[in-house]
Amino acid sequence: MFGQDAEAAFEDARQHLLHLTLLSETARVTPLIHNAEYRLADILEQDRVCAEERERIKAGLADADAELAKVLEEVKEKGKDLSLLRRDLDAIREAKLKKMEELQNLKQLIEQMKKAVEELKSQVGSHSDAVLSSPTSACKCYVGDTRLEAAVQQMQKQGVDVDVRYYPFMIDPSTKNSGEDKADYCRRRGWGGGWKPPDLRQWKWWPNTENAHRLCTYLDEIHARMPELSEKDKVERSHALMRKFYELTYDRDCNISVPEGAAQAIEELGYGSAKDAVAWLNGGGGLPELRDALRKVRAEGVSSVPQYCIQAEGSGAVEPTVFSGAQDSRAFLSVMRQQLS
Repeated sequence: MFGQDAEAAFEDARQHLLHLTLLSETARVTPLIHNAEYRLADILEQDRVCAEERERIKAGLADADAELAKVLEEVKEKGKDLSLLRRDLDAIREAKLKKMEELQNLKQLIEQMKKAVEELKSQVGSHSDAVLSSPTSACKCYVGDTRLEAAVQQMQKQGVDVDVRYYPFMIDPSTKNSGEDKADYCRRRGWGGGWKPPDLRQWKWWPNTENAHRLCTYLDEIHARMPELSEKDKVERSHALMRKFYELTYDRDCNISVPEGAAQAIEELGYGSAKDAVAWLNGGGGLPELRDALRKVRAEGVSSVPQYCIQAEGSGAVEPTVFSGAQDSRAFLSVMRQQLS
């Protein structure tokens, strides 16, 4: 009995001691738990503050992105405006250059008209006909020859026999042997790239006429082998060749500076083959005759073209009338009638 009581007392004492131990541990741990709770609460508060700050930063970044997009759009629009402004400035500059070129052409045209008026004034009352000689070169000769042709046809309708003969002249021997682009040549001469006589369309090539002049000699050689041709036939064929050179150059933009281009006139008129004419040119044909003719015309004082010498043939013929410039057809008629009176 005593043993059982002792065990019970021991168990009670052990349980009491365990309880005291738990109480002691609880008292020791509780402050730690409270401290941990405080720190956790502080951490949670800091996290909440950080979350709010993150939201503010995100909102700020969104606003910044929107502002940046707005700025970029403005820059893009400004770029478009600058591009349009630059295009407008280029258009204004181009229009100004065109106007300056037109003014230059107008000044030249006015000077040409003044000269033509003075020449016509000096020829009022004079008339003409018969054998006509014209050193030929450049576009003004084409204009003048077209007006001369109209006058010749009118005289022929009145029963007057008119022959037209050409003599060579090179107004600018420094023109490249292969010819030059017309606009480039005119700019180089200070006339403006768009310069042209008012009677003509714009054309492509400014020709070196050496080969064309030489082919006139080539045609003379062909005529020498054709005894069936009358002198008038030969004159008319030579005249047709010159007109063909004009047509190729000013109406069809062919380059008669090169042998192949000039020889095209021979073949198109049916006077011979272009191949034979090119071979003749490449062999030096016509060069001595052309050089002699150019020396002669210079010695006679001819310095510009077109220049015309109109003289009636037969008894009672008067001194020839010599004048220059692309005259109106009425001026040619006047000189021819004066020669016949």
